[in-house]
Amino acid sequence: MTGCHRCGRGMNEFSIFDVCYADFSDLGKLFMIAQMKLGLDEMDTINDLVKDAQHVGPDYFDSAQEQDNESSYFVAGPVQEHLILAAEQKLGVAFPEEYRKFIASHGAMLGNGYELFGLTPDADDKTGFFRDIVRETMQSPANASASSSPRYIAISADGMGTDFLIDTQASLELRIVANGPGVDCVAIANTLDEFWQNMMLDTYASRLNALAFNG
Repeated sequence: MTGCHRCGRGMNEFSIFDVCYADFSDLGKLFMIAQMKLGLDEMDTINDLVKDAQHVGPDYFDSAQEQDNESSYFVAGPVQEHLILAAEQKLGVAFPEEYRKFIASHGAMLGNGYELFGLTPDADDKTGFFRDIVRETMQSPANASASSSPRYIAISADGMGTDFLIDTQASLELRIVANGPGVDCVAIANTLDEFWQNMMLDTYASRLNALAFNG
């Protein structure tokens, strides 16, 4: 990879928020550029990041628990199998194995201003701290034309109109797409770790803005 055919700059000359990222169709290349610009050799996995995460349950805000942990990550906590099955049945889909494991281990996650939607260990949880996967999926514009079971499982959003979803009809085991202004279910990641790492590096914002700009 030598650089942008439009402006002629080399890889090490790019800004993380440069619209010319549109010329790099492989998101893995964007990730490599962002790592280089930020001086990062390796990013933590989701499991690494949540090791010291605060567990947010129904009684969380009635205690001083939030004062005892300086972690910037929050998780709902492990979710029992029958609750995962109930969510799948409501949606009429089967969650990909990687995402099922995430829900079973962590429920849902919030960290550094970003979120992975999921489920909570308590089916009657009223805290509203985490966004529910069933509700978010049913309300997703990407599923507006679905006549039966939704095709896309909503797992995150950028707060600016772009939703991130799992495509249940993809041939790959896990395929995450972006849907929003100027982007129509564009494939962006094949693992949850890849998705989260790129969220942290903001390479999705760069690429999606470029796609919308050049669309």
